[in-house]
Amino acid sequence: MIYKYEGCTGLASIVSHATTPPTCTSYYVFEGVDKQTCKLFVPTGSKAAYQNADVWKDFSLIEEGAEAMSVTTTKAEDCSTRSIYSIDGKQLSSPLKGLNIIRMSDGTVKKVMVK
Repeated sequence: MIYKYEGCTGLASIVSHATTPPTCTSYYVFEGVDKQTCKLFVPTGSKAAYQNADVWKDFSLIEEGAEAMSVTTTKAEDCSTRSIYSIDGKQLSSPLKGLNIIRMSDGTVKKVMVK
């Protein structure tokens, strides 16, 4: 099986607003992401939980304060021609409500929150 974050070397940060680390269905969900340099922002008080959670514990740079950070919002139709993935790496035909990862045609990656 090919995981959709494979080779996603440009991902510089991830923002999780979940106080309990989301359960990832695959250990390889962030395959290709440089977990030594990609910052993981989590809610205040939840850093230890992420440091102990499967998959998330592989990130070296975990910082608290995600609740104060904004995430780009967009309309679902704005993403229809790009590669769209759920937070657990499953390719989607269209964005779902919540956090989506969008791989742009130029290779850049964006975190997009759909309301």
